[in-house]
Amino acid sequence: MLTFRYFPGCENLVVDHINRNKAANWIDVPVLDPVTGKYELKSNLRWATLAENYANSDLPDRLTEETVRKVCELLEQGYPASSVSRMLGLKYNAVANIRNGITWKKVSKEYNIPEVPTISGRQRKVSEEQVKTICELLEKKVPVPEILKITGLPYTKRHFVYSIKKRECYSDISKDYNF
Repeated sequence: MLTFRYFPGCENLVVDHINRNKAANWIDVPVLDPVTGKYELKSNLRWATLAENYANSDLPDRLTEETVRKVCELLEQGYPASSVSRMLGLKYNAVANIRNGITWKKVSKEYNIPEVPTISGRQRKVSEEQVKTICELLEKKVPVPEILKITGLPYTKRHFVYSIKKRECYSDISKDYNF
């Protein structure tokens, strides 16, 4: 990446990650097009102004219902979230949250998206009942560390409880609670 920094004439440009994944630093990689079945050379890096880079940032309003429906169609066809995120240029977490019903639940429940197998018997997502319990505890102003103890969630899930509290996820459930 350092060589990009010193190209003549590019002093006012930045390297833009087209799919917004900063870890995906690839140029001219063969990618299978699911529609045509042919491989195409794809790049994830390009030169851009700061304004163009910002316009390509992963803002919450970037997902439209049309995009979410395309995500759901591909997931329903059996494509893994990692492939869907690459195909559509979305962050993996955005696709995984749609798949898991954390975001865009009203749309994703219309599709028959296969369950993701668990790893080593661990459950990958929180049940609706656990979300309701968390909402009830938030309504009673129980501190987040105490909620984790009561629900049996590990400390690593504290961000999840804060996201419910901010109504960033499971808003279809949390809207019925006053916290």
